[in-house]
Amino acid sequence: MREIKFRAWDKKNNKFLSPCNVHISGNNELYWSVGFKESLMDSEQFDVVWFTGLKDNNGKEIYEGDIVRFIELERKEGSTMKQALGKDWVKAYNEQIHLGEIKWNEKEARFYPAGKGFYDEMGRLFSWKELKVIGNIYENPKLLEVDEA
Repeated sequence: MREIKFRAWDKKNNKFLSPCNVHISGNNELYWSVGFKESLMDSEQFDVVWFTGLKDNNGKEIYEGDIVRFIELERKEGSTMKQALGKDWVKAYNEQIHLGEIKWNEKEARFYPAGKGFYDEMGRLFSWKELKVIGNIYENPKLLEVDEA
C-alpha cells in the first residue's frame, strides 16, 4: 500500500515543513503542527505537495514539484516493432537524458516527469527506477532552465 503523506513549502520563510508535521483533518483541511501546537495552513503562505509513494534510485522520496534527472528511451529509426518488443529490445532504443518536474496528471490520476521536449503523455518510455531527485522547483528553480537551453 502506498504511503500517503505531504510536505509543505513555507513561502514566507522559504523552507519546507517536515512531512510528519503536515496532516489532513476529517473535513479535508490541512494542518501543520509543531510539538502539541496545531495550526490551520494558510494557502497564501504554503504550497502543499504530495509524496508520490516512490523513491529515486538513491532511496530519496519523490514529491510533486521535485526536479528529477531521468533517462528516456527513444526508438531508433529503422528498428522494427519485433526488435522493440523482443528480448534484445534495448538495442532498438537510444537513451536521452532529461530533467523534469514531477507533476500530477488529474485526467490520468498519476504522477509524471514533465520537461521541455519531453511529454510523458505521448507514450515515451522511461523508468522510474532510473530517476534521480536533483532538487525541487522551490529551492532550485534554475535547474530546469539548464534543460531548456
